[in-house]
Amino acid sequence: VLNCRFGQVPRPAQTEPAKGMVSADYMADFKANAARSTARASRPYSVATVSIREWDGRNRYRAQWRVYGNSIDGDSVCENFAARSLERRECRKAAQVSFKEECRDWTKRAARNRDEESKNAEQRYCEVAATFSP
Repeated sequence: VLNCRFGQVPRPAQTEPAKGMVSADYMADFKANAARSTARASRPYSVATVSIREWDGRNRYRAQWRVYGNSIDGDSVCENFAARSLERRECRKAAQVSFKEECRDWTKRAARNRDEESKNAEQRYCEVAATFSP
C-alpha cells in the first residue's frame, strides 16, 4: 500500500535469513562464559564481607566476594553492589588497592610468624592482587 513517487518500491532480490544482533564470535564467547559460570557456581564457596577504604577518599565500602578454597574470585568482588553501577566500579577500584595493601601486610606477617594461616592469607591476597583488575 506504499506508493513511491519514483515508481514501485524496490523488492529485495533474495530474502536473507534472519541474523542475530551480535557476531558469531561474541555469541560463542558469551556461551563459553555462561557455561563457565555455572561450573563455578556448583563449587562450594564462602562469602567474605570486608570494610575497605575508598581508593581516593576517607569513606568506606562494605565489599563482598566469594572465596573458593583459598582463592578470591575476582569476578565476584563487590558483588553486593548492582552490576555496572558507579558504586560497584568505585568499590572494585578500592578493592584493588586493598588487595595490594593486604598482600604487603600478610607477606610481612607470614615472614614474622611462619605459621600456615599467615602463609594462606599471603597467598590468597597476593594472588588476587596480581590478577585482579577492576
